[in-house]
Amino acid sequence: MDRLATARAALARAEENVGLAVQRGLLPVKDHAASPFQGATDSWQKGRTAAFSPAASWEVPPALRDLFPGGLVRGATYGVSGSPLLVLLLAGIASSHGAWTAFMGFSDIGWNVAELVGVNIAHTVIIPSNQHITASAVAAAIEGFDVVVLNAGVLLDVRERRLLARRALSHGTLVIAQGWETRERVIGVPLSVEGMSRGRGHITAIRMGIERPGRRHLLVRITARGWEAEEGMHVVPDTRFYEQRAHTIEHAQVVP
Repeated sequence: MDRLATARAALARAEENVGLAVQRGLLPVKDHAASPFQGATDSWQKGRTAAFSPAASWEVPPALRDLFPGGLVRGATYGVSGSPLLVLLLAGIASSHGAWTAFMGFSDIGWNVAELVGVNIAHTVIIPSNQHITASAVAAAIEGFDVVVLNAGVLLDVRERRLLARRALSHGTLVIAQGWETRERVIGVPLSVEGMSRGRGHITAIRMGIERPGRRHLLVRITARGWEAEEGMHVVPDTRFYEQRAHTIEHAQVVP
């Protein structure tokens, strides 16, 4: 089965597992009368095969090479904590290389910011948080997508997480999972916003720290032009404090 057929079957399985599909069996997504994935699969059919790259990893920008010396590795499972913006930034790196991405368990995403950090909306689908997402639904997404992003609200036990990580490794799928304790850990520290004063104005930039255990820290700045690294600044995170603040800028819209 080619990747297009696999992906469409995966979407159908995921829909059925979370109660979005009324038909039984692995039906093509286009046959689901009100499928929320229809637009994505139409685009997929036109260009997915050409976009797929068999490379073992996606190259990261130079500023991130110390943190990810081998790039974002296909088949790896990254456990992300702290700022939700870090999830978007990592997904955006793979997406900018042509990867197709499934976001699972998210009630809403700041798509404006997502696009700024590289997420290609035309190559993205979302399975919302108002559905009960099972391990089998995640497994289906892993089989059909290049990248699977899991919200912390997707509740899976340790055994299910371990089995899904193995499946991702065997399929070469990158998993970015909020709140998972994994060997590949990444921490995002929301630091500050620019453009606001005493509750007035609009956000013109967001600063976030990124760290990985045993590696140096990096500060990035997200603006309406995209994101860039700010060299020479050392981030000392306290994620217990910053995780409480993360939701305040998760859905931020950055304007010029």
